[in-house]
This record gives sequence, structure tokens and C-alpha cells, in this order.
Amino acid sequence: MWTRWRPHGPGPLTVVAIMAAALAGTACSLAFQRPTLRVAEVRLASMDLRGGTLAVTLQVDNPNRFSLEGQDFSYRLFFLDAPPGDTSSGSQDAWVKLADGRLSEPTSVPAHGTGTVTVDVPFDFASVGLAAGRLLRQGELEYRFSGELLFHTPLGGRTLPFDERGRFRP
Repeated sequence: MWTRWRPHGPGPLTVVAIMAAALAGTACSLAFQRPTLRVAEVRLASMDLRGGTLAVTLQVDNPNRFSLEGQDFSYRLFFLDAPPGDTSSGSQDAWVKLADGRLSEPTSVPAHGTGTVTVDVPFDFASVGLAAGRLLRQGELEYRFSGELLFHTPLGGRTLPFDERGRFRP
């Protein structure tokens, strides 16, 4: 009696199913999870007769299984120009821009890790007179630091927008 010859091992459909499952598993492990970014510190780095520099340190927490390589960072720094207790302080008109700029220094955040980015924000006294007056009167200055950080990942470029608020107390 003749029997049909069958190859040993999995058939072609089984091989295709195994490969599809492996690719799906790889894709899931590389899925991009949004990092978190927060302002860790704002301090006065330097000052002279014309102005100074604020050092703004950002903390980036990376929940991904791969490192993030930062390449481009744009920012805007505002202060709140509203009387204490003003309930309209959240309006766009109450924020006055102190500085904006771009940082192109590379930065790296390890997989499942934390990294910091320190941005030196220059200012001159002519443009920050109102903010300085408010700081002298109140002893603090409410700020808003916003912008975008561009990261390169194995899945391509990703932009991380941010808009952080806090209080600067010298």
C-alpha cells in the first residue's frame, strides 16, 4: 500500500504563522510610549550689568525599551503678569514672553531610565524689567516653560511637546 510522503517538521502555513507571531511580538516590544518631561529646577546661573542667564533643568523619564536620542530642542519662557489672586491668570494674555530659543546639543535618555537636559536661557534687563519688578515686589515669579523636544528612536523621529509651569524663587 502506498502512503503519501509527508515532510518532517512544520508545514508552510505553520512557519508563516510563527513568523507573523514573532513580528507582531517585536512590533509590540518596540511600541512607542510617550516619555514624561518636567521642569526639575530653575536657577539663576549668571548675571552681569546687562542681563543674565537662567539655567532650566528638565527631567525626561523614558518608559520605552530603547534609548531616546534628543537632537533638537525649542523653548519659550514666559512669566505671569497678573496681580496676586487674579482668577484670570490662566488666560493667554496674562503670560509675557521673556525668552525663546533653540538648543541643538545631543542628549540621550536610556531605556527605562531618566535623563536631564539643562537649557541656558539668556535674558537682558531691558526686556525683563516688568518681570524683575514683580519678582522684587512679590519675592517669586510664576513662570511657564513650553516647547518641543525632538527624539530619534528605532521607530523614527518623535516630538515631545511640553508646557510646564512653576514658581521661581531666587
